[in-house]
Amino acid sequence: MTTAAAPVITGWGVVSPLGIGTDAFTEAVLKGDCCAVDVSAMFDDPLPHNLACVLPGFDVRHHLGRKGTSAYDRVTALTVLACGLALQDAGITAHSPATEEIGLALGTNLGSARSTWEFARETYRHHRPYLVSPALFPTTVPNGAPGQAAIRYGLRGVNAALAAGPPAALTALRYARNALRGGHATAMIAGAAEEYSPQNAWLARHWHGGREARLLGEAATLFTVEPAVGGAAHRSHAELLAVELATGEPAAEAASVTVEDCARRALALAQVAPAAVDLVVICGGPADCPRTRAEGEALDRLLAQTTSRRHRVADAAGDCLGASAGVQLATVLAWFASPHLGTDRAVALVTSLGWDGAAGAAVLRRCPDDRSDHRL
Repeated sequence: MTTAAAPVITGWGVVSPLGIGTDAFTEAVLKGDCCAVDVSAMFDDPLPHNLACVLPGFDVRHHLGRKGTSAYDRVTALTVLACGLALQDAGITAHSPATEEIGLALGTNLGSARSTWEFARETYRHHRPYLVSPALFPTTVPNGAPGQAAIRYGLRGVNAALAAGPPAALTALRYARNALRGGHATAMIAGAAEEYSPQNAWLARHWHGGREARLLGEAATLFTVEPAVGGAAHRSHAELLAVELATGEPAAEAASVTVEDCARRALALAQVAPAAVDLVVICGGPADCPRTRAEGEALDRLLAQTTSRRHRVADAAGDCLGASAGVQLATVLAWFASPHLGTDRAVALVTSLGWDGAAGAAVLRRCPDDRSDHRL
């Protein structure tokens, strides 16, 4: 993928404990405050940890009204709101001729773990399992959330849900890039979403081997991606120079090699030397986490001769599981919208490592017209 053919990000929408909307999120990212709260009173079910980065008072009806939102579960509500914000930021009107050929690719772990668990529980609570209300089923499948977003905003292009763990947002961006390349859409909304719930918290503890006191979070981050020519009509935030994915072994040493190789290939495709990287955004996590160490060691080798700034999103927003890479991408745009990286066309590298050894890397470059008045 050459820089000349690179698509551009013309809009982004973020719903997270760090803020709803780009301005609030950018301000929180640059301040670096942690948004962890006590969530023990939010749920009747027991939790492995009482602290998490969540939106405790989030009510989708406050943002989108009651019409059509009564059947939304939490991950659907987060997704639909973020999608609307991404369209708005790109200057695209919902249910307009422009949305007829706009597609959506949403990354996730497995959709809503809570909805799936509650639906399954209902099959045991009735004398006959088939007496479970069919209204509960749509939110149990991963494509429920992107489907609802497409319905609400009239997105009639390709629609996909990609279950890929922490690198899911990068998987969605690559899917979006390929859809644009193949002429399957005039623009794509791509990103990831994850809700916090007791079910997700216990699953995460299992995925992490029960060894880590990892701070979890929730978020939905979606990005409007357009071809460079079409996107020129809008205010472009960043060029998507490259997105690469790789699979490998989960063992720490092997995973470290996978991340390094994936990042090297992304930089090579973007025609960017490691020394030219200004910002690196990783998920981060506890220092004793093998996955965190593996990713850090890979970047130490790759960027040994650079002075690039590093940002860990988990320190402030928590580990958002399937939405982690999405929060990382949003963090890049937050930095791009600030004066902290200077006024040139800054380059950022995002890396992600899953529990199974799968890795992803993306290289983004700030567009020259992406400026803001943030002075934090």
